[in-house]
Amino acid sequence: MSYTIRQQWLPKSKYPLKAPNTMSPKYITIHNTANDASAKNEANYMLSNSNATSYHVAIDDTEAVELIPFNRNAWHAGDGTGPGNLSSIGIEICYSKSGGKRYEEAEANAIEYTAHVLVQLGLPPSAVKFHQEWSGKNCPHRILDEKRGASFKLAIAKRYEELKNPKPIAPHVEKPKPVDEEPKSGDIKGFNVLYVQADGKLRYDKQYKTVEEAEKRQRFLLSKYGEAHIKLIRY
Repeated sequence: MSYTIRQQWLPKSKYPLKAPNTMSPKYITIHNTANDASAKNEANYMLSNSNATSYHVAIDDTEAVELIPFNRNAWHAGDGTGPGNLSSIGIEICYSKSGGKRYEEAEANAIEYTAHVLVQLGLPPSAVKFHQEWSGKNCPHRILDEKRGASFKLAIAKRYEELKNPKPIAPHVEKPKPVDEEPKSGDIKGFNVLYVQADGKLRYDKQYKTVEEAEKRQRFLLSKYGEAHIKLIRY
């Protein structure tokens, strides 16, 4: 799943027709385009025609094209002057007519994009609606026909939570090498610094008469082998 985001804004001269009202978005409305055009082609058609029908974003398997700023309404929800048209961002998922790999990737991109927009605008996952919820139309048709409405919204909510509460990256801690050899008590007299060599065996560095000498050597070995591999023992 990978996509780019680009803007191809509706000319302000067309605001009276396609985006006449200022808006503070409270919802995000999901649509399927019901054909097999790319986001680029969908965008070009919406921007160039003389119909009032409009939406904010078209998204396919490679890009999300933002067409109308989120502070302007669009006519996409079929509820007249209701909250779908006047308070929601309309997102069209491309390639829904035939489905297949391109559509699956477009839908995955829509999930990712929608989750980011929720976080950006401070909206909860419950703000995600389907076109059907505003007007009764069977849209997004592929998601609804395949009985995936609940799982689609759940995927957005899960991604939203990941973005809001990223898991901390655990620090890497190197485990000490196994010890299979250690000097026996009584074999060596005095203070001894023990360390693990590359072969995994525990070795004593040498015998020191005073603890100060041993600790000095221990500090050097600590810098070389790491704390987990060094210990000071008196035999």
